[in-house]
Amino acid sequence: MNHTPTRREGLRTGALAVLLGLLAACSGGHAPQWREGGQAKGPQLAAVITAPVSGAKNVPASAEIEFRTENAASASVELKDASGRPVDGELRPGSTTWMPNGQLEYGQTYTATVTVAGAHGGSA
Repeated sequence: MNHTPTRREGLRTGALAVLLGLLAACSGGHAPQWREGGQAKGPQLAAVITAPVSGAKNVPASAEIEFRTENAASASVELKDASGRPVDGELRPGSTTWMPNGQLEYGQTYTATVTVAGAHGGSA
């Protein structure tokens, strides 16, 4: 007696074959492995000096350095004269403005660097 499979029987057989194939692929004889995920990447830190602009000329000797930050918990500013000597100054409390403790020298070139730190480490 010949039995022609019904559509429902064909679907069940096909589903069973797929399920067995998946189970066989999962049991490839290898033990499960653990891999470190590494450090989670947090928001990118950034700092940009907004004033005076890079390459500015005829900047007042009393100029303050203004900057903006992204995702920073703290910031520090370092200002150096043309010979690399640091210039003393401080951040205005609660702001993103740094001011030198005295007037800068006229006709000189200065280099400012703003460094920011994130709440969970890292710096930029």
